[in-house]
Amino acid sequence: GQRWGDQAIGEIMNAVPNLGIERAFKRELGLSLDELSDEWKEAMQLKHLPRIAELDRARKFAQPMLTQRRTGGIADLYIAPALSPDGKQIAFISYGNFLRGEVFPDLYLADAQTGKRIKRLVKSTTDPNYEELRLLYSQSAFSPDGKFLAFTAQRAGKDVLYMLDVKKRKVVRRFSLPGVEGVTSPTWSPDGRQLVVSGDIGGITDLFMIDADGKNFRRLTADRYGDLQPQWSPDGKTIVFASDRGEATDFQTLRFNKWRITLLDLATMAVTVVPGQEGLNLNPQWAPDGKSLAYLSDRTGISNVFLYDLEAHQHYQLTNVVSAINAFTEYSPAISWARGADRLAFTYYENGDYTIWGISNPRALKREVFQPGPMVAGPIYSSRRDSARTVAAAPAMDTTPVATRTSTYRLGSSVFRSSGAVGSGAVEAQRKTITVAALLDSAALALPDTATFRLTDYKVRFQPDYIAQPSIGYVQDNYYGRGVVGGTTIILSDLLGNNRLAVSAAVNGRLSDAQFYTAWANYAHRLQYASGVSQYPYYFLTGDQLVPMNSDGSVVQEEQEITRFIFRQVFGVGMYPLNRFTRLEFGAGFSNIDRQTLFVHRIIDFNQ
Repeated sequence: GQRWGDQAIGEIMNAVPNLGIERAFKRELGLSLDELSDEWKEAMQLKHLPRIAELDRARKFAQPMLTQRRTGGIADLYIAPALSPDGKQIAFISYGNFLRGEVFPDLYLADAQTGKRIKRLVKSTTDPNYEELRLLYSQSAFSPDGKFLAFTAQRAGKDVLYMLDVKKRKVVRRFSLPGVEGVTSPTWSPDGRQLVVSGDIGGITDLFMIDADGKNFRRLTADRYGDLQPQWSPDGKTIVFASDRGEATDFQTLRFNKWRITLLDLATMAVTVVPGQEGLNLNPQWAPDGKSLAYLSDRTGISNVFLYDLEAHQHYQLTNVVSAINAFTEYSPAISWARGADRLAFTYYENGDYTIWGISNPRALKREVFQPGPMVAGPIYSSRRDSARTVAAAPAMDTTPVATRTSTYRLGSSVFRSSGAVGSGAVEAQRKTITVAALLDSAALALPDTATFRLTDYKVRFQPDYIAQPSIGYVQDNYYGRGVVGGTTIILSDLLGNNRLAVSAAVNGRLSDAQFYTAWANYAHRLQYASGVSQYPYYFLTGDQLVPMNSDGSVVQEEQEITRFIFRQVFGVGMYPLNRFTRLEFGAGFSNIDRQTLFVHRIIDFNQ
């Protein structure tokens, strides 16, 4: 889009149905896909490689804490770190041992000094209390004395706040927040008596406070802004959190500010956005003395750790990594600061791996005050001091108004289409371009009127998930009397997947030879059940004998065919616990082979 204009993208998409992808690119750009890829790769290397030498890898300023070599596990995936106050232990989400079936991300505890894994705290694969650990947007939190670990998980479709005894390795408290649908990022008060969480009601997040025993639940903020990832200050007077507050947020046009570090004064309930923020800022962590804040920001094009001095009101860049300090998404928490040990843990992403590293006394990395500058259209540069040089080196972006701008593009020796005419790509083409950005800017967006919403009960309506290709034919066979043959299978389900209906039928000349099967299953609960009816014929070739036919004693074989038909009804009840390799099924019914026969079937299958 930057090189040929957005219009070329539209022309390629229009040409693809008739020409195919390869020929469409060749005709519009004059380049094959291989040539285009080579040029793109070369452009990216020229743009980024010179600056990579100026950036740091984690080993330059930090020590490894949790890696596959130190901690074990299926892969280098260690996210959502939470250091204990003394810095000796760390809670995190990771894979475990493949031979023990620990193949899903679970909550673990490890020694923060050696990296040795101590215990799996939550077994989400086999426990319905932990359907989802909210690993994308939340992290656990140790109590100030280090005895308890607070974390959130989904249970029965709703988020629940858990409190785990670290020494006993077991959950001692569990409570839901009244009316709150989603709960993330718990944080403890300095005295360990209260917690603050980010709660979701109807898609809007606010801050909520609750006592450690589950009493005195109350709301701290009540607005349409997002309030996420709270952290309680060491003196207990302030809550810092990430929010989309700012001048750029407009609820009428659905435009939102990037997250900013925000302060909530618990005495006055005044909300203050920290000044001087650029880019996306999140995951704030208090320094042990409460005089500064560490947080993640991508204002340089890469997610790094920054520090805000609350007394000097200045921002400092602590890290300058070559890849990123983040987890699965750009909004995922990735840092934790142990107040008692003054140690910072962070998740470092490089080469597809998420590993956790530690920095002792991270404020020692503070150097000169960060100077904001123009943002660079690229993910890598080292600092604002280099930003002007980087912008100058990057290809210039055309900022001429769309209505007056025309661009000239050379399309090589290919044939291109312009204004309805076909011409040679060896000549220059003048086109008016309309950018995607301009189209978005001119779009009229607004929040829907909630008064027009109508609530109705959910009704099961089946729609086909799978239809086997029907077959039909005719076979002339006078001996067996077969004629028309064919059949098909249809599987249907409802929107939620709670109900499934399967129908299968086939005919083989005669109705008595027809095969039919239908079954309905309900998957809405952990106790799942199914009921079905099937009809299919059984053939038995019997009565074979040798009969003397000629006077010379020769014999012929006489065959008699007896077709016996079975009609079977089956009702089955089965339990298929979620996330387990266990099946327990019982059923009963009857069939008729000359006489009705009751039967009971049992399937018990333990594959663990």
